[in-house]
Amino acid sequence: MGVIVYELNEVPKRLFDFYSDAFPSSAFALLRHQSMLFKTLTADIGNLSPWITWPTMHRGVSNVDHEISELGQNLQAVNKEFPNVYEILAKSGIRVGIFGSLQSYPLPDELGNYSFYVPDTFAAGDDCYPDQLSKFQSFNLSMVRKNSRNVSSNVDLGSALKFLKSSLPLGVTPSTLMKIARQLVSERVNKDRLVRRRTSQIEIAFDLYFHQLIRTKPDISFFFTNHLASSMHRYWPAIFPEDYGKGRFDERWLARWSAEIPHAVRVSNYQLSKLIDYCNKSGTELVVCG
Repeated sequence: MGVIVYELNEVPKRLFDFYSDAFPSSAFALLRHQSMLFKTLTADIGNLSPWITWPTMHRGVSNVDHEISELGQNLQAVNKEFPNVYEILAKSGIRVGIFGSLQSYPLPDELGNYSFYVPDTFAAGDDCYPDQLSKFQSFNLSMVRKNSRNVSSNVDLGSALKFLKSSLPLGVTPSTLMKIARQLVSERVNKDRLVRRRTSQIEIAFDLYFHQLIRTKPDISFFFTNHLASSMHRYWPAIFPEDYGKGRFDERWLARWSAEIPHAVRVSNYQLSKLIDYCNKSGTELVVCG
């Protein structure tokens, strides 16, 4: 018996309902109709930002207390006063796995009860546990730096090659490598497809997480993804034009970007399908947080 926390950043109930209604046999529909749904409220003040609200969830106190407001902030003092939930669990003898949760850098001083630990994509360094995952993190951080605002077609070849050499042993599946190959080809045909590189990164990350999950079987693990939120921020009008004034968005723009949120949803749906199957076979509980 274990717990998996899938941190699906900023995805609202409305999108779950929309996709569940369109695809009634999907993992989204299964979760929507056969699991318990809880609406939570945050007492945070000021800007509503994921690098603030996820620490609020992890630490059980609002930003009035934890005072986390910036990515890459020094957390030494707050970690002592308001430790996050996975640190509390690890110190209590619970085996924990971390993959990408916001504000999870740097690594804890004591890693004895961590099955694996990969900090978030805004980390100041590529330190990971076990150490071989650092090759992925180095590549991951380089891609985030290049694609932070506008997606670049450039790739840090050095970190990419180091990672590719070890990608299969680390858990990247042949099917994901084929998806990446198709993505690279599609970019050549249609430059608009460059925006999907952020989603390709999370496909690789999930393979590594899932490999560690199966190999180490932690009591609880956390996996964070922002790929769907990233697509929603840019292309929400393409699937929900009724939320805006008539004629505000050009019909050509709407048609051009209409496939981006569905693509990002399909990736999450695939990952959730794998997790649900794993949970059913292992007696693990799945918690999806939006």
